[in-house]
Amino acid sequence: MVTTPDEQQLNKDIDRRARNAFYIGLLITIVSGLTVIGTYVLQATSGENYYVWVTAVGIVGGVISMILARLKKSFAAAMLLVSSIFIIAFLYIIFVDSIGTMLTIIITIVSLGITVQLVPSNKLSSSIIIVVLIGASLMMLDQFWLSPRNAPPPFSENIIVVAGIITILVLAFVVIRQYPTYSLRGKLIGATLAVALLAVAVVAFGVNIFTTQAITTEVGDNLNTLTESQALVIGEYLTGKVNSLETLASNNIIIQAARAKNESYDDSDDPPSRQIAIASGQWAGTTVEDEIVKAVLENDAAAELIRFQQLFPDNVQLLVTDKYGGQIAATQRTRDYFKGDEAWWQETYIDGLGSVYIGEPIYDSANRTYSITIGVPIHSKTESGSGEISGVVQAIISLGTLRDILLNSRFGETGVLEIFLEGDRHLVVDEEGEITIMNSPLNQEAIEYVKSPEQLFIITEFDGASHFLSSAVMNTLTNAPAVDHLQWLVMSTQQSDEILAPVDQQRRINTILGMIVVISAGAVAAIVGQRISKPISNLTKVAQEVTAGNLDIQAPIETQDEIGVLANSFNDMTSQLRDSISTLEQRVQNRTQALATTVEVGRQLSTILDEDELITAVVNQVRESFNYYQTQIYLMTDDGKALVMAGATGQAGQQMLANKHAIKVGNGLVGRAAEINQTMLVSNVLFDKTWLPNPLLPDTKAETAVPIAIGDEILGVLDVQQNIINGLQQEDADLLQSVANQVAVALRNARLYKSTQQRARNEALLRSINQKISSTPDMETAMKVAIRELGQATGSSATSIRLSTNKSENGHQRDISENA
Repeated sequence: MVTTPDEQQLNKDIDRRARNAFYIGLLITIVSGLTVIGTYVLQATSGENYYVWVTAVGIVGGVISMILARLKKSFAAAMLLVSSIFIIAFLYIIFVDSIGTMLTIIITIVSLGITVQLVPSNKLSSSIIIVVLIGASLMMLDQFWLSPRNAPPPFSENIIVVAGIITILVLAFVVIRQYPTYSLRGKLIGATLAVALLAVAVVAFGVNIFTTQAITTEVGDNLNTLTESQALVIGEYLTGKVNSLETLASNNIIIQAARAKNESYDDSDDPPSRQIAIASGQWAGTTVEDEIVKAVLENDAAAELIRFQQLFPDNVQLLVTDKYGGQIAATQRTRDYFKGDEAWWQETYIDGLGSVYIGEPIYDSANRTYSITIGVPIHSKTESGSGEISGVVQAIISLGTLRDILLNSRFGETGVLEIFLEGDRHLVVDEEGEITIMNSPLNQEAIEYVKSPEQLFIITEFDGASHFLSSAVMNTLTNAPAVDHLQWLVMSTQQSDEILAPVDQQRRINTILGMIVVISAGAVAAIVGQRISKPISNLTKVAQEVTAGNLDIQAPIETQDEIGVLANSFNDMTSQLRDSISTLEQRVQNRTQALATTVEVGRQLSTILDEDELITAVVNQVRESFNYYQTQIYLMTDDGKALVMAGATGQAGQQMLANKHAIKVGNGLVGRAAEINQTMLVSNVLFDKTWLPNPLLPDTKAETAVPIAIGDEILGVLDVQQNIINGLQQEDADLLQSVANQVAVALRNARLYKSTQQRARNEALLRSINQKISSTPDMETAMKVAIRELGQATGSSATSIRLSTNKSENGHQRDISENA
């Protein structure tokens, strides 16, 4: 069965799309299979559900599409492949958090590549629009999904990016390689969408990076500022507590009570340690009703402690000891009487040197609260005027105010302020205001940063989430040694997700705007592609009609741009082609006539041996056969310096012949043709400055001069003139050159014939004279016969012969003559 070229091209396109569908299906199957294997390994090692079966949808779609491709159903294969990978994106959006948008963008790009490769041109625009709309809808769904979703698998973003890049690169290679075979409309839409997607991706990526960096830097700086300011607040809080206790320790009643107690030990023979041991034994098992306890709780110093406690209620317990550690006064009964063996007392008294002591926060079970212990030495003067440490004031201070500071310092939903204590412990206040001291959840890198913060902040992972972390050493405005030397560290943390929420919001906005841009670009590309490709398609159909032989069809001129100019030029070409074909018979007839004329001229020339008759016959035959305005022949003079007219047509020609019209070699078209031995053609004499006008031929508009030559020997020039601009063309020049060549041969033959005839006549005359001389009786008669015959042959009026005889002594001369 014979197929047309269009059918052959259609079959090639079907085979190409089927072949591409098979290889793309194979590619999707391989990538999906590798992804399934990787996801299964992660699921098996972690025990988490990563929905392996979701990616298996791509394997099923790829295998079925390869079967459809073998059946040459490329469009169905394309729809199945696109549907399969979009289903994968949809299911991951439903079940897994954080990867839906990235996955959808890559799948949309892959789907566009599949569509351009496999969908026929008549369905390409609508298919591309559908793919873009589905991709945009899935990205919107991912951005505004409200239900909780599972965390993505480890390295899932990297896996998606790598798999996507591999697939996109393979598709891009195929698309670029087969790009010349696509329709113009498909090229325009595909290129526009590719540029739009690339621009949106670059802008979104850039904005995401820059926004993330800006917010990260700004939030980190703010976090550090907050941390340092709160470290100062806490330091000043502790300084205030120390200052208030030092004021209490400088109370005269407290000082006098301590001095009196110290002096009372001198009234007994037992040393102070023995007396304190006896008192400690008596203290055990007593109640507030016992005299020994009342002596501590009900004295002037105790009254001062109670008044101080009323002014500063966060002092849950106050007591005063002497310089040996025995109690002098207290706001409540303590478990032990002797305090000299306790660390806080020893670090406050320091063998009489005295120093402020601030203890670590602990849980005070007696008061059911977290508290810190502060010890302040009591300074007094001896009778000699020197100073000494006469006792110690101890305060157990509730952390209520510190709790309020930390609680009020919470920010956002996850931002907290904590105190990092020795032993890598944290003092934390939860949302309910409950204080907790716990072991640090930080990783080693974060712990090292907290202890030695060389940066304003870091981003680190702990408690299963990424956190911003900033640390500062607690300090005071007055550089209080007791507080500054504590080396308490204040740290603030906030989850990265909350900090970068504006970035996510901006990403959503960028995604929406990007989808609007892509959809708009697709719509504009479809419209513009239709407007551009439709006139070209129509022109292509017209060209095919013309190819089939329909020369009456005209291309519609739908635009005024280059395509419109092309259509108009095509119509002009068709019209010219139609006119050319319609006049082809006439031109063939004319050409046949010209050839016949050439043959006739050659036939006539072969029978004419007279040069003048030959030239006259040529000029008349050429003029009559081709209806030229003027035809004439010039012959070269013997010296080769001029051309003399030898034959011409018309009255003007006869007058020029009568005037013996001549042209110097090199002048005008005739002179130049003879000079360079080449045909000279001027289709419009008005534009040739070397053309020589002739007043006898005023209507000349075109002229050609053809050399009559044999090799390099110029015999003359055939000059033809026409009274129509462009009335002489190269075709006429070629024809006249053929005539001139025949004239040259004929002229040579005529001249040879004339020369031969003359030689024959001369030889006959000589034979006749010789015979007559031979028949004479004597020398003198022979001479007379010779004279007469030569005179008659030469046409001379008088002929003579002079005979001369020379001798040594005298000469003799005799003339013999004959008159005509």
